[in-house]
Amino acid sequence: MSADNEQSNRPISFKEYIGQRKIITQLEVSVKAAMTRKSASMNDDVVDHIIIDGMPGLGKTSLAFVVAHELGVNVKVIQANSLEKLGDLAAVVMTIEHGDVLFIDEIHALRPQLEEMLYSIMEDFRFDIVVESQEGGIGAPINMSIPRFTLIGATTELGRVKKPLLDRFTHSYTLDPYTTKELKQIIDYYKIKFSCEIDEIAASMIAQASKGVPRICISHLKKCRDYAQADGRFEIVGEDVSKAFSDASIQSDGLKKNDLKYLTALYRHNHATGNPAGIKLISDLSGIHQRTIEDAVEPYLLQEGIVMKTPRGRVITDKGILILKTSNDQ
Repeated sequence: MSADNEQSNRPISFKEYIGQRKIITQLEVSVKAAMTRKSASMNDDVVDHIIIDGMPGLGKTSLAFVVAHELGVNVKVIQANSLEKLGDLAAVVMTIEHGDVLFIDEIHALRPQLEEMLYSIMEDFRFDIVVESQEGGIGAPINMSIPRFTLIGATTELGRVKKPLLDRFTHSYTLDPYTTKELKQIIDYYKIKFSCEIDEIAASMIAQASKGVPRICISHLKKCRDYAQADGRFEIVGEDVSKAFSDASIQSDGLKKNDLKYLTALYRHNHATGNPAGIKLISDLSGIHQRTIEDAVEPYLLQEGIVMKTPRGRVITDKGILILKTSNDQ
């Protein structure tokens, strides 16, 4: 999958990428160094492998595209859980050209045998695989060299990446949630791509409801643009945001229906029993799938101190109780 096919509205350069400035600075150094080695015809002319962790929607995939564009190479994107057998991974790496970027999303979800195969791919730029013979038995091993390339792994759960794999990444970066100021810069960037304008009040409302996540911010911007354009206008105003958020049950702080269902279930359990609640119990009480809780609900609540994780389970904090009370009063 080439960068051109996948880029859509993503930033394509370090200059266009908003936020994460310390990480961008380090990546710029790595890219410039690789380009210098390339101009000197050195063998080691690729960027060393990179792993990026952070909440969903912070821009891990966009960073991979930016690095590839700055290097002038292709980027291939795969989901770790889409690779089921050794042949799947072999088929991907056999298409890699020198200097390409291979982006593996949710790399912590790789199957163990694929992860082990990745060790020699990353270190020695070769893979070893044993294929079945025509008779169905074990065939001869295949050893194949592959061009040097840059692997960029992304994960929302760095703790699940096994140490032998983690140690093979030269660069490790953690993406931070975005500030309201940075999110407003993202709105300014995307309003041009979405052929709309937006006033200061509306931009602030969208930024403050985005939970520090660019993907959420962009989604809100699109939703509010539609409300403005459905009314025959190309400028988003505060009234459009209020109507869009009200219809979608989005609060001014960005909390949505599932967030409030989670907090209500946790509060009732904590209050009734005096005990923390495990994630399976919260899932049963709230009716929210456990994976949805882990991926879409809890990260922000934990980050903001609305919920606290203890060895025995989750506990709602005073801040969380206040949010619930405020929500019920509205």
